[in-house]
Amino acid sequence: MILIQNVKKSYFSNNNTVDALKNVTLKIDKGDIFGVIGYSGAGKSTLLRCINLLEKPSGGKVIINNQELTSMDEKSLRRCRKKIGMIFQHFNLMSNRNVFKNISYPLKGSGLNKNQLEEKVINLLKIVGLEDKLKAYPSQLSGGEKQRVAIARALANDPEVLLCDEATSALDPQNTKSILSLLRDINKKLNITIMLITHQMEVVKEICNKVAIMEGGEVVEVGNTLNVFTSPKNSTTKEFVASIFKYENVLESYNTLNNEIIAKISYIGETSGEALISKISIDFNIYVNILYGNIENIQGVPVGNLIVAFNGDERKILESIDYLNKNNVNVEVINYDKSSNRSDSQCNRTVS
Repeated sequence: MILIQNVKKSYFSNNNTVDALKNVTLKIDKGDIFGVIGYSGAGKSTLLRCINLLEKPSGGKVIINNQELTSMDEKSLRRCRKKIGMIFQHFNLMSNRNVFKNISYPLKGSGLNKNQLEEKVINLLKIVGLEDKLKAYPSQLSGGEKQRVAIARALANDPEVLLCDEATSALDPQNTKSILSLLRDINKKLNITIMLITHQMEVVKEICNKVAIMEGGEVVEVGNTLNVFTSPKNSTTKEFVASIFKYENVLESYNTLNNEIIAKISYIGETSGEALISKISIDFNIYVNILYGNIENIQGVPVGNLIVAFNGDERKILESIDYLNKNNVNVEVINYDKSSNRSDSQCNRTVS
């Protein structure tokens, strides 16, 4: 549905060039809820605005539903944009217009008569659950209600693609969950492809089936959400994943013993319910001290993470790690420095 090929975006100021996007390439399939995550300044919002050409790329191609937007004239681009809905962090509603007029605004020139227009708006309000707010003004709505109106407005022209720029960042946790649930329903019921920009890994975990991680204007990792959560490759991705599983502070408060091996163990699916730690302790005659553990649900699959300290014969410990890896349990050794008496979370090695 969306093909981004080698897209670049540069800004020029005071004889300086800032490269906001550097040869970004992504493929988003029809029906995806595709998340793009990164810290501030990573280039994710610039990328989103380049997709519907609110920002014109300095190079590369943007192709939506087999139509290359980057080669279109203004008239053709306006026509294509009608099939690309967009919602924003701060809603962007017109304060001097009521809900009906905000939602009906994109339908100007659509050829609908008064009755058809009213029926269309009422149906959109039913989709977002705000049938009783037809004549309310934005100042009379909560943040969650404002975003629902913004979503209804974005759906007015029956789009094939919905672009969401930090759509939940201005909302409290309860409204965030509600809006994400609404977007999931819209994706399923209306078969709309959704691209969602966020700096919150919790949002990706909740709704996205695929995710790309951006840093410094580049995509540093991309893949199925479950795979990215369970086997992150890039250091930035690992930081985001750690923020979900909440183990980032564990190592800071733990003093490693001599010859102790600290590792992160990831369980996926049915494996998360097995007593493998007890088994390797008995079978390999080693001590395994669990420092931290939790289970999250990623795309309907239970994913568990443990931070453990291995003690005992080094050869036996490495054999136990090899055994876990062979049983579809990912083991990432975080500290394996015999001379160290402290945890060093920067020393990431995978032993298999």
